[in-house]
Amino acid sequence: MKNPWDWTEEDLLALVKNQVQESLTLDYKASKALERTEKVKDEITKDVSALANSAGGTLVYGIPENKQTRLAEKVDEGVDPAVITREWLDQVITSNIQRRIDGVRINQIPLITVSPGRVAYVVHVPQSARAPHQARDKLFYKRFEYHSKPMEEYEIRDVARRQDAPDLRVRFQMDWTRRTTTAPNETWWTIALVNSSPIPCSEAVIDLQFESSFKLRHRGPLTASHHTMIDGEKGTIPFVSCRLFWSAKGGIPTFDGCPVAVSPQLFSIDHNQLRDGQYLIKWKVSAPRTTPKEAWTYYRLTHSKDSTEFGFWHEDLTEEQALALPDIRWFKNEVITTEWC
Repeated sequence: MKNPWDWTEEDLLALVKNQVQESLTLDYKASKALERTEKVKDEITKDVSALANSAGGTLVYGIPENKQTRLAEKVDEGVDPAVITREWLDQVITSNIQRRIDGVRINQIPLITVSPGRVAYVVHVPQSARAPHQARDKLFYKRFEYHSKPMEEYEIRDVARRQDAPDLRVRFQMDWTRRTTTAPNETWWTIALVNSSPIPCSEAVIDLQFESSFKLRHRGPLTASHHTMIDGEKGTIPFVSCRLFWSAKGGIPTFDGCPVAVSPQLFSIDHNQLRDGQYLIKWKVSAPRTTPKEAWTYYRLTHSKDSTEFGFWHEDLTEEQALALPDIRWFKNEVITTEWC
């Protein structure tokens, strides 16, 4: 999937159509949240600094959310780009948050079909290795349950120690160079270890859980260690658990700006073997001098008459958010096959 700084109006509409829910790293805001007032400046710096102090993420100005479901409701009327300029928004962020956050990207998106002449804004904020960052009201914020909340004193100290240890995450990245006309339905991808800290990491253990129905055609070194089930009100989802061991082995470790592939072999899936929908994946990474970190993501596949849309979601989800996603296959009163092939 595209990076937020490359999104277009079509991508905003897809967030609404696909019922993408807010998360720790995705925050929807109506366009009226961008006004040239002092109160709005406070809110912008609070939300941006909260993302930088937490896991990073994306603010979307131009999509109001449903307060109960936290789903994207619609792409609204946007703002006048002559009044709310990209430069003004950048100035609010860079001049009113201490310390300055590196790597913030602002994407101005013309609303060509929804509201011609007006724009939406997408602000992508990386997790900061220079945290904690202070908002305009002199407080430090974090992301918690869809909101920006003031941090406790001990949380501020914990974030300040972020530069003292690796900060690891797992990402699933498509390899477009391997697609061929002879096998157009087969897609290749790799598992990458990303470190947001300047402190290098030379070895790690990655635990993965794939939905059993997410069939891999080429699985590289992945082997099923055991099978698990997640039960919910809608039924049961079977998962396959795998483990990968990664070591730099005298080579280049992973550090900020230098992700590494955890396996020299690529993985592939055949879309002919999958139904349309979303396939859940859970990852957990453990390494020396770090606290184990885990999150959920998913692979989405959608066929239409003229095209096929697919790819990995780039944001981290909690288990609650992952299990609330639409188009997940729950088994109910069915015989469940845990074979993974």
